[in-house]
Amino acid sequence: HISSECEAVEFRDKHLAGTLWYQIHFTIMGCQRKNTLSERWSVLAMVCTMVLHVAGGTGAYMGGTVACVSQDQVDDNTPNVPLSPAYTWTREDVMNTSPVGTKWTERTGCAPTSLDVTPLGHAWAVQTGTAYFFPADATECSGDGWVDLTFNSTDTIQDICGSDIVAFAITTSGTLLRRIGISAALPAGTAWVVAEAPLPPAAGHVTRCTATARGKIVVITSTGQILALPNGTRTTGAWSTLAPLPRTRADAAQLHPSSTNNIPIAVSGNDASNVLAVDAGGTLWRLAPQSETWARAYATSTSKWLSVDIDSAGNVWAVDANGSVFHGVAGGSTIVAVGGMPAPSCVRVSASMGKMAEIPISVLPRPASVAYADKSHPTAPVVLAVDFRLANVGASSDVLTSALARYQSLVNSTMGFVSRLHGNHDKAAQVCTTLSVRVIDTTTSPSPSMDTDESYWLVTQSDANGGSTLVAHTAFGALRGLETFSQLLQKNATARVVQFLALNITDAPRFPFRGLMVDPARRFLPIQALHAVVDSMVYAKLNVLHIHATDDQSWPLVMETFPDMATKGAFSPDHVYTPADIAKLIDFARMRGVRVIVEVDMPGHSSILSLAKPEVVTECPGTAPYGLSHGTIDPTKNATWQYIEALFTELSKRFPDEYVFLGGDEVTTACWAANANVTAWLKQRGMEVTELQAYFEKRLAGIVHGTLGREVIVWQEVFQTAADPVGTLGQSAIVDIWKGSELPGVLAQVTSAGLRALVSGCWYLDLINDGTAWGREWINYYNCDPTNFNGTEAQKKLVVGGHGAIWGEACDGSNILPRIWPRLAATAEKLWTPAAHTRDVTAFARRLHQFRCMLLARGIAASPVGALSDPAVPDDTTIGPGSVSFCSADVDFAYVPPY
Repeated sequence: HISSECEAVEFRDKHLAGTLWYQIHFTIMGCQRKNTLSERWSVLAMVCTMVLHVAGGTGAYMGGTVACVSQDQVDDNTPNVPLSPAYTWTREDVMNTSPVGTKWTERTGCAPTSLDVTPLGHAWAVQTGTAYFFPADATECSGDGWVDLTFNSTDTIQDICGSDIVAFAITTSGTLLRRIGISAALPAGTAWVVAEAPLPPAAGHVTRCTATARGKIVVITSTGQILALPNGTRTTGAWSTLAPLPRTRADAAQLHPSSTNNIPIAVSGNDASNVLAVDAGGTLWRLAPQSETWARAYATSTSKWLSVDIDSAGNVWAVDANGSVFHGVAGGSTIVAVGGMPAPSCVRVSASMGKMAEIPISVLPRPASVAYADKSHPTAPVVLAVDFRLANVGASSDVLTSALARYQSLVNSTMGFVSRLHGNHDKAAQVCTTLSVRVIDTTTSPSPSMDTDESYWLVTQSDANGGSTLVAHTAFGALRGLETFSQLLQKNATARVVQFLALNITDAPRFPFRGLMVDPARRFLPIQALHAVVDSMVYAKLNVLHIHATDDQSWPLVMETFPDMATKGAFSPDHVYTPADIAKLIDFARMRGVRVIVEVDMPGHSSILSLAKPEVVTECPGTAPYGLSHGTIDPTKNATWQYIEALFTELSKRFPDEYVFLGGDEVTTACWAANANVTAWLKQRGMEVTELQAYFEKRLAGIVHGTLGREVIVWQEVFQTAADPVGTLGQSAIVDIWKGSELPGVLAQVTSAGLRALVSGCWYLDLINDGTAWGREWINYYNCDPTNFNGTEAQKKLVVGGHGAIWGEACDGSNILPRIWPRLAATAEKLWTPAAHTRDVTAFARRLHQFRCMLLARGIAASPVGALSDPAVPDDTTIGPGSVSFCSADVDFAYVPPY
C-alpha cells in the first residue's frame, strides 16, 4: 500500500505567482508493482520521488484557507492577503473529480533529485543527472513538460537553482555552471557556461545553491562556507563570504574535516539580503541584512530541520526531520506546522486552473506572464525621471543601437507632457532614471529569421530597487521588450508625471510567424507607404511583411535580368520598386525585427507577363482574363523554365529572407485545356490537365528549394491539387490557408500530412462589415484561433503562425494605415499571446481602444474602434468625458514619416 501521509524532504517556494512546489518521498511496501503516478516499477521499500504543484494560479494569495483556491472562486476585487499558515492540505479521491479550486495537479513522469521554482512558477530540476526546465503551464514531465537542458560535458548535474532569468547548476565534480534562460522560451542553442567568477581560494567547490527572484545566488561550498554573488547574470564580480555558522556543540560529525566551521546542509536567501541556513545538526539559522552574526531561528520544531526556503516577501517555509512542513510569515518570530500532505494515491491531473487575476496594464499584445515586481499586490506607481535614459549594458549591434535611439525618442516625446505641465516628479518617492538593456547572445544573425529568439524578461521598478532591467537573448527580443516598456508608460495629468507599475514580465511569442500581407500589384503602394506600414507593425510585435508583388494587374518589380517586365507591366514608370528601393525597405524592416518575404504569384494570376514575356504564358483567346489573349503560365515549354530559374535567381538576391512565397492560388485549367500544344504535351505523357499544376509546383519548388536553397510557402490550392503534397513540395514547405470557410478542415489535412501551416483566412482586413457592425470586425478576428481544429498536439505544433491580409482592390497608399489599424491588433495578439490569455474579448476591447489612441499619438492613422455591446466597454454613442470616441491624440494628429 501507499502510506496515508507523505514526508516532505525539501521545500522550494516563490510567492510572486502563488505557485508552490513540493518534493516528497513515499515508500512502496509489499511486492513489486507499477506506480501509476510515476509510471515506474518500484521494488520493496524503494523510495520514489515525485513533484506536486498546487493549482489555482494566484488563488493562494486571495484569502483561501484551503491548499489551493481557484481565482474562479474569488472576486477580482478581493484584497490580496498573505497565505494563511493554518490551512490544511486538500485530499482528493483517486476516481473522482473535485470542484475547481481544490485540486492538486500531478506532474507525471517526474522524479527529480533537486528542484527550484521561479517567481513566475516555472521550475528548474535535476533528474538522473540531467538538468531540465519545466514551464509553469505544462502538465507533464514528458512531452510538453520538461525541456532538456543538456550541456557539452561527460559530467552530470547534482543540484540546480534558478530564477526567471538565470539558472545555476552544480556538476558532480563541483563545477558551477551558468545559463541565461527566459522562462518558457529557452532556445535550443542557449548553452551552459562555466560561471566566470572564481571562488575564494579556501572555498573548495560548490555543493549546493539557491537563487533569488532577481538572480542573486547563494551557495554552500565543500569546505562548509556560504558565499553570495549579487548579480548572477554577470558572474564576473566577486563572491562575498558570509559569516560561518556558529557551533552549537563539540560534535565532530557536525564540523568539516578541514575546518572548524559548522557544516551547512541547506541555504536560502532573497533579494533583501535575508539568508537562512540549516546546519548538519538540524539547527535553523538566520542572517539579517548587514549583519555579521547568525541568530538561531524558529526553535519550535520537535525534531531537526532538513530544508528551508525564504521568498522575496520574507515568508519562510521549512521541513523538519519528521517530514512536516512549517510556515512563518514575513517578519514573524514563530513558525507553524502546515499539516500533512495528501498521499500520492490521492493526486490526479486536475482540470482548468481557473482564471488568473488580470493586472491592469494596457500593453498589446498582452505579455505571456505578468506579475507584480516584488509582492503579490501592487505597490505605488514608479515615476519616470526627466533625465530617464535607456542604457545598453550587454552585447551591442546596429539593430539594438537603432532601437534604443528610436525608443529614447518615444520616451522623450512622452516626457514632453510633463514639461508642458511643469511636473515635479523628481520629488516622488519612487523614481526610475534608467532602463538597463542587456542582450546576451553575441552570435545571433544580424537579420531576423523563423528561428530568431524574440523572448525577453522585463522588470520595471525604481532605482531604489536596482532600476528597471530588460534582458533578452537577442537584439530582436530586446526590441519587443522595449515596445512593452514604452506601452507601460502612462500620463498622470493630476500628478503631472509619467508613471508605470512595478512589474516582472516574462514574455515570448506564441508563434514565430506573425505577419501582414500587402498587395501593391492591384493598387500600387508607394515605397514610403511600405515604410510606414513596417514602422506601425513593430508596435504590435509583428515580424513578417509579405509583399504580394505581382498579379494580373501589374508587375512593379524592376528586374535587372528582365527590365521589360516593369517597363511594360507597371502602371507607369513611377509605379515601380527599384532594387535600391527594395534594399532600403529590407534594411529598414531588419532594424525593426521585421522580415520581408516576396510573393510572385504563379502559374495563375500571371496574365501581366503576356505584355513582356508572352512566350512563357499560355495562349488561350476567350478564356484568358481581362480580354487578353494569354493567361496562365505555360509549364510545357523549356523557355518557361529558363525564365523562371533566372527570375527566382535574381529574386533570391533581392530578397535575402530564407522563405519565398510561390503563390499557386486560383489556378484555372480552362486556359491549358484550350491550348492545343498543351493538351498534346499532356497526352504524350499520359497526364490529365488537372495534374498539370502539381507538375508545375513540383518543378518550381525544385528550383527554388533544391537549386537556390530557399524554403517555400504556397497557397492552400497547391496542397489540395497535389496527389502527393509532400512529394510535390518537400517536407519543409509551408501551406498558407486563406479560405476562411475551409480553415479547420484544411488545417487538419495539411498538418496530418506533416507539413507546416499558416493561417490567414480569418484575418482578411480588406473585408469591411463582415457580419458585424462597422468597425467591429476585430471581434471575429479575435475569436479566430490558429489551432482550433481537430488534430493532435503534434499537428497543432506544425502551425507556425499566420498573417493579416489587406488585398488591394480597395486599398492604396492613401488609406492603407486606417484600413489596417487598429483591427490588425487583434490578429497580432492571437499570434503573440498564449491562447489561455486571449479568450476575454471584453478585456481586449479595453486595451484595443487604448492601443488605437497610442497609434494616433505616434502618428499612425488608425480608424475608430467599434466596441462590444457590453456595459463594461462603452460604445461609440457614449458622450462627454470618458467616451471611447475621444483620444487626445486625434486633436493634433500628425504623421511623421519614419524613413
